[in-house]
Amino acid sequence: MESQFTWFTGSSRLRWVAAQGAGIGIFYFGQHPALITLGLGIFMAGAARDLPAALWWVLWLSPFYRFPKQFGGPEFVVSEILLLAAAATWAGQQLWRLATRRLTLGGLLRDVWAAAVPAGPVVFWGIATLSLAWAEYPHVALREYRRVIVEPLVFYFLAVQTVRPKELPGWVSGGFIVAGAIVSFYTLYHYHFVGVTEATGGVRRALAIYHSPNALALYLGKLIPPAVLLAVGWGGRGRLAAGLTALAGLWALWLTYSRGAWLGLAAALAAGFGLLTRRRRLTAALILLGVPVIIGLLGLLLAPGRFGADETALRRLYIWEAALRMIRDHPITGVGLDNFLYVYRGRYMPPEAWQEPDISHPHNIVLDFWVRLGIGGVFALGLLQVEFWRRVFGLARSERSDFRLIGALCGAAMADLLVHGLFDNSYFLIDLAYLFWFMFASVRLAGVNR
Repeated sequence: MESQFTWFTGSSRLRWVAAQGAGIGIFYFGQHPALITLGLGIFMAGAARDLPAALWWVLWLSPFYRFPKQFGGPEFVVSEILLLAAAATWAGQQLWRLATRRLTLGGLLRDVWAAAVPAGPVVFWGIATLSLAWAEYPHVALREYRRVIVEPLVFYFLAVQTVRPKELPGWVSGGFIVAGAIVSFYTLYHYHFVGVTEATGGVRRALAIYHSPNALALYLGKLIPPAVLLAVGWGGRGRLAAGLTALAGLWALWLTYSRGAWLGLAAALAAGFGLLTRRRRLTAALILLGVPVIIGLLGLLLAPGRFGADETALRRLYIWEAALRMIRDHPITGVGLDNFLYVYRGRYMPPEAWQEPDISHPHNIVLDFWVRLGIGGVFALGLLQVEFWRRVFGLARSERSDFRLIGALCGAAMADLLVHGLFDNSYFLIDLAYLFWFMFASVRLAGVNR
């Protein structure tokens, strides 16, 4: 099956991507208010001409949340500022269309209402909003609510409103590959030439732009499978770029020495190839069995101190036990967004886990949604997954090869989120939240237009 994916719709998109990137550079590195205003103005002018390209930049820069833009005292995540600028641009365009009578208020409301279907995103937002009422530490809950709930949902809304069907395949593949290339190649540079790493288990683990090798592995694990799928036969004109990104990503992922990441990768590749090949079950089974065995043998041979250790598994058990006790005490409400760290350290940390008191999440996707959002969070998670996979399997039966590929790319990334999320974080980081809604918007748009 040969894909006709093109990542940029003609030279016009490249031009606006470059112009927006130049504006971002002036905005971020400029110190004078005039330069900051100029850079943001250039970005917004580019967003007015090509808003899906602006959303690319939001996605691509979301991993850099530890490098905010400082305005004297206050500081803000760059992707957050870019998203708000893109949203303001879109709102200004709608107001102009209303003022010039090229759009009616009823038409605008219908467009907004259409973005509320399926119901999962609205239900998720509603439950997250309710959770603020009982958070013991509301200041951190509000910050996480803004950064990983509201703003990524605004990203989803803008994508649904602005990405056109003819440009959707390129928007999806370009989003995945460039995001993967940026972090993968920077990781290799940072590891081999900067040399700031985390030493554990007799190995040096890559950090790159993250605070933890596991956080880096969580992000890479969702971007490598789409790159592999595009590289081995479905990448069209971008096959070479996808292949280089896949190789760099696999190398970077190895340097994190994350064991859970390879389980997630195996599930992701099994899902992706299974959705695209005729012998789906056989292909998925071979990948699920083969990848963990190969990586396990390589790990025991090359890094036995890391891959042969069982200390991490024991720590996970302590954390899960604490999370279950939290749920027992707060089964309906949970403890609130981003409140796990404070509640765990104050009342639920087992004595045996004294070496790691700063644990900020339960390291399991179901426990995480339950602890943060209560039983409603588990319901929202299930609803979102049902809506997502219903569309993915629908796309797998589509007559359009490019839409089948969109389903496979997003399905592979989501499979990594679910499997790796059984042992680590899944959604509640800025970069992971944007990736989640990028995938959700992509299959939603493809499902509507197939």
